[in-house]
Amino acid sequence: MLIYIEKISEKLSDPVAQRHASYKSSKEICAFINSLKIVKVELKLPDIEKILISLVYDDKLEVSKTLTTCDMTETKSENCFRAMKALTPSSALSRFPCGTCPVYRDCHIGHPISPTNCIYMKEWLNEF
Repeated sequence: MLIYIEKISEKLSDPVAQRHASYKSSKEICAFINSLKIVKVELKLPDIEKILISLVYDDKLEVSKTLTTCDMTETKSENCFRAMKALTPSSALSRFPCGTCPVYRDCHIGHPISPTNCIYMKEWLNEF
């Protein structure tokens, strides 16, 4: 979805409008994924946001806060995401997976979440 949105936004002539059009809120992304029916259960917004934040850590997405409501009593904002192209290649050590892992605290040898069955660790080791 985000790649498709990016291609559409590139057709706009105004750079500010181009950038703005390339972002989608986590609510919009959640609704889009649920409409595809690629999973048998309906994914909730917190689940989608965790996945999206993991993709931010993987340098696949860029996140931006967008102000949704602002008045004298409260201010609300939401996360908006867009596909990201890496500007420069980074070294393998700077992308050590444990440094950005959202479940790092639950990762222990011999547990369901461990370095031995971590997909991020396997991808990282395959780079060498």
